[in-house]
Amino acid sequence: MSIYIGNFSYRVTLKVLGHVFAEYSAVKRLQIPPARETSHSRGWGFAKRESNAEENTAIQEPDGVKCLGRSLRVNAVKPRAAQKTSGNYSRSY
Repeated sequence: MSIYIGNFSYRVTLKVLGHVFAEYSAVKRLQIPPARETSHSRGWGFAKRESNAEENTAIQEPDGVKCLGRSLRVNAVKPRAAQKTSGNYSRSY
């Protein structure tokens, strides 16, 4: 299961997030996508859990936890909706 983590400080590193989430569930992978222009953190990222057991607990318990002075927002990742093409072109591969 993938978890969205938001509202954290731009100074938060993967190591810091790893320590925060290790208290609540085993994490397989953490990711903080960098901003294209600056390569710095955008203040959000993703965690991939090792198992789907106790799904609600893994989201609800770390939600609101203070990390470097900010309260984390934690949600389940929602699947992307099918992207619609716009305009007068179509994709062909």
